[in-house]
Amino acid sequence: MLVGLALVAAASLTFNTFFIYLPNELVAERGVPPVRAFGGAVLGLVVMAAASPALGRLSDQVGRKPLLAAATIGLLGLTLPVYLLIRRGGPVGLPLGYLALGLALSCFVLPSFLSELFPTRVRSSGLAITYGLGSALFGGTAPLAAALLTQATGNPLLPAWYATTMALVAAIAVLPMRETAFQPLDAGSPRADEVARR
Repeated sequence: MLVGLALVAAASLTFNTFFIYLPNELVAERGVPPVRAFGGAVLGLVVMAAASPALGRLSDQVGRKPLLAAATIGLLGLTLPVYLLIRRGGPVGLPLGYLALGLALSCFVLPSFLSELFPTRVRSSGLAITYGLGSALFGGTAPLAAALLTQATGNPLLPAWYATTMALVAAIAVLPMRETAFQPLDAGSPRADEVARR
């Protein structure tokens, strides 16, 4: 549950910081035209929507762990530079930043991984608690935390450092985790290919 919580927290916190807080901050505080600020965010969302099915299929072939490792290491390396690039508000840098971030977030194959993480008797409860807590505690509070951190310190980069710290926690959580993709969900359960033949 802690591994799942760390991954959900990193993905949700980063998503809400960049796609909810940052476009509004760009428009209200930095004078970036709304079309550019929100258009860049929409571009990142389109990239995520387009890339997610392909990356989900890839995770069925190579496993969940390599993609989750790529996602967390990607966020670890990209969050701060992309935040700086987007905050400049340039007509080229802003959409490029959202493009890079959208690709990194697309590697979070959480629906399949979280489903495979728990045994059948507690799968729905485990998934709901893990996803719900991670999303609510970290993602849901991300815009408020970003605003408070910036206001209290005067440092506009603290939201990016907060997201980077959570990416580090998630990357550490991925290292010891077992691969879940190629195992039956429970001992004695039919494998997916056996179900597909029925």
